[in-house]
Amino acid sequence: MINETTNQQLGERIATASVIADTYVHARIDTPTKESATSTLRTMGLSVSDAIRLLMLHLANERCLPLGIEAPSSSAAKTLAEPQAGDSKKVVPLAGELMVELSEHH
Repeated sequence: MINETTNQQLGERIATASVIADTYVHARIDTPTKESATSTLRTMGLSVSDAIRLLMLHLANERCLPLGIEAPSSSAAKTLAEPQAGDSKKVVPLAGELMVELSEHH
């Protein structure tokens, strides 16, 4: 469990990162989720911008989401995209495409 001091140190490191933030990221999300996430982040001493920065830094450095979802290799993506015999379900190989698919049916 992360203690308050560790959270504060993390927030300070994010705020004083040597990389200059020179672009904006815009995201749309429902209000209840944003409010809940913002409240949770506040208890950690972080802002929504801090969390997005952490996510983007993690993606850039580790090439995977911190949730354990990784981008497939080109051969794995090709295999995932090929329908299997008797498979009637739509194959969505990339997480971004899955999010679009889910939002269209929600």
